[in-house]
Amino acid sequence: MAFIDDKKDPNFIFQLERNIKAYMLWLIIVLTIIVICLAIAISFLTPFKEVKPYLVFFSDPETNFVKIEQAGMDMRADENLLKSILAGYVKKRETINRIDDSERYEEIRLQSGKNVWDTFSNLVRAPNSIYTT
Repeated sequence: MAFIDDKKDPNFIFQLERNIKAYMLWLIIVLTIIVICLAIAISFLTPFKEVKPYLVFFSDPETNFVKIEQAGMDMRADENLLKSILAGYVKKRETINRIDDSERYEEIRLQSGKNVWDTFSNLVRAPNSIYTT
């Protein structure tokens, strides 16, 4: 015959499948060991991480200027932090945009004393107030 029939063993597909399964099993085992080693390494290295608080001050949107300072260990006595909180409070009270008023007013209520909040809420609810539409 001119054409030679290259017949293979019909079981070669099953042997190939077994080999692929064996390689995949070994690959899964190796990757599992790598993941376990990485998890152990992360758990041992986590206590060495040192956390330092930083204060980030953003200037006006027009200037695109940012100032970063390291915060002191006593956060309540840090003057820059208090200035930042006070500036945010004043900005929330002075902003009138009628989009997020209820959220801002809730934050103002949480940061204000009772008499300050009562005065502010009376001002907002007044009939001819600048805060009403």
